[in-house]
Amino acid sequence: MSEDEQPARIDGIGVVGRVAPEHKVLLADTLKKKGHVVAQVLWIHFVVNASFGFALGFDRESPGLMRRRPRPRGEPVLTRPVRVTVGIGGLAITVVLLGLIKLGQAHFDSVGTGRSIAFTALALLLLWELGKLPARRSRAT
Repeated sequence: MSEDEQPARIDGIGVVGRVAPEHKVLLADTLKKKGHVVAQVLWIHFVVNASFGFALGFDRESPGLMRRRPRPRGEPVLTRPVRVTVGIGGLAITVVLLGLIKLGQAHFDSVGTGRSIAFTALALLLLWELGKLPARRSRAT
């Protein structure tokens, strides 16, 4: 595709996934040429995923784990209390993040700024939750 065609075709693109690095640069450059602000969010991806990988790699062993009886066949991995807790937590997080987007819109007159605030808050929340995993695990054993 020629450079002249790129700005005209970029508006028809919806979601982009599994893109080679050179194509990411091409997409970002094309969006910039059209006046869009292009933010790199890879740092959040790195911080969140690297932290979980690090925690899994250096996690302590669970004494007696292999002596536990397996779950009965057909018993769900996520029990009803866990599903309720996850549902309520997810709803609370959603409300807070939507509130942060509205705050960014009201205070900075920009939905984009509100999204950035909410996205950063979500990343920090995930890191905070990651720090609580060892305590939860020790209670479960």
